[in-house]
Amino acid sequence: YDSNNILYYDSNEEYKGIKLLKPMYLAIKNKKVLSIQAKSFKEDVVKTYKFHPHILRQYNRRWFVFGLNKESNNALWSIPLDERLVSYEVNDEDNYIESNKDWEQFFREMVGVVRPPQAEVETVVLKFYNGREHYFKTKPFHPDYDFHEDNSNEVFFDAIVNKELVQQILSYGGDVEVIRPISLIYQMQKHTIKMNSYYN
Repeated sequence: YDSNNILYYDSNEEYKGIKLLKPMYLAIKNKKVLSIQAKSFKEDVVKTYKFHPHILRQYNRRWFVFGLNKESNNALWSIPLDERLVSYEVNDEDNYIESNKDWEQFFREMVGVVRPPQAEVETVVLKFYNGREHYFKTKPFHPDYDFHEDNSNEVFFDAIVNKELVQQILSYGGDVEVIRPISLIYQMQKHTIKMNSYYN
């Protein structure tokens, strides 16, 4: 009997961005400005900017660093620690600007790490079917949820509407219905119409 085979962690074996975690952590700890070169999956154009890293966040088995993008003056800029981060180097010429953001509250207002511009917190109400509300209780994707007193299968919480929220709702398939807000209902309608077209 091999006692080493008792625990199996949910790990991302293909995730190469873990090597970037330590240098980002040290940059935050030592208050260092970074010269970043990064690109997106949608385009091959590499963009260069000065970045003041403030906090590291893990979501869905990947790491992200949040901070100030000095070029765009965006204090909530996020960089995924993966191949999109082409290169980085410490920039000792610039003074590090610290953050006054309440990061705990920032993350409690959303699911995941993507915050759309001008996003506002809304009350999200979900109705579960086939007993799936019990599964939600064991693995809630929002920490500040509650259930309606009169409807034990309806859950509500305050959050912004983003892609990660939609993805979490979609993971329940036909066992969940969005009651509100209307903007989220429209997004779910678009997804269901598109998915339905794949199987007709």
